[in-house]
Amino acid sequence: MKTRVKDLSDIPAGFGNEHQSSQQIFRSALKALSYPGRLVDVHHDACTPEGTNTVIAGMLLALLDSETSLWCSNSNHMYLATEWLKFHTDCVVFETPGQADFLWIDHIQDLPNLENLKRGTDQYPDRSATCIINVPNLSEKSSSFYQLRGPGIESQQNFTLNGWLEKDHHIFLEFWNKNTKYFPCGVDVYMSDGFHLLGLPRTTQLKYVQGEA
Repeated sequence: MKTRVKDLSDIPAGFGNEHQSSQQIFRSALKALSYPGRLVDVHHDACTPEGTNTVIAGMLLALLDSETSLWCSNSNHMYLATEWLKFHTDCVVFETPGQADFLWIDHIQDLPNLENLKRGTDQYPDRSATCIINVPNLSEKSSSFYQLRGPGIESQQNFTLNGWLEKDHHIFLEFWNKNTKYFPCGVDVYMSDGFHLLGLPRTTQLKYVQGEA
C-alpha cells in the first residue's frame, strides 16, 4: 500500500544551496561518465525521503525539471521519493518507461526491455533515456568483477558489484550487450549503492569475469 503524502509539510526539503549543490552533482555525473567504471563521490545538502538512495535522489533533484520526465520501477516502494522529486522539480512522472528521459531502477530485475526505451536517433543520439540503477555494493572487493574498455579508459578499468545473484549479472549483461549494438544510439547508465556513483556511457564494452566461489 502506498503511503500518501498528507500535505506539503510531509515532503522533505530540497537543496539548501540549490546552485552550489546542483553544480557539484553535475560535475560528479559528468566525471562518472567521462571515466567509466570509476567510483565518484556525490555530495549534496538535500533532505531526501527516508529509505531513499541519497546519491540517486540528489542526482535526480539536480537533473530533473519541468521539461524532463521520470519513470520509477517500483511505484509503491519509491512513492515518497517520486512525490518529493515532483514537488521540487515539477517533472513529469510516467507510469510506463517508454517516454521517460530518466529511469530510476529499484532493482536490476526491474530493468525494462531496451527496445521499449528512448534510444535516440542517428541524427539526434542525445535524445535518449538515462537509466539510474540502485545496486547493493560497489566498493567491496571480489574475485568476480567487470572489465571495461572504450573511450575514457586508458587501457582497462575494472569494477566490482557485490550483492547481485548470477541471474542479475546475466540480466544486466544481456541488456548492455544489446545497448552497445545500437551505437551511436542507446542509453547511458549510472549505478549507485547510496555512497558512490559509477557511470557507464553507451560506448563502453563490458565483460564479466567470474572468480572462484
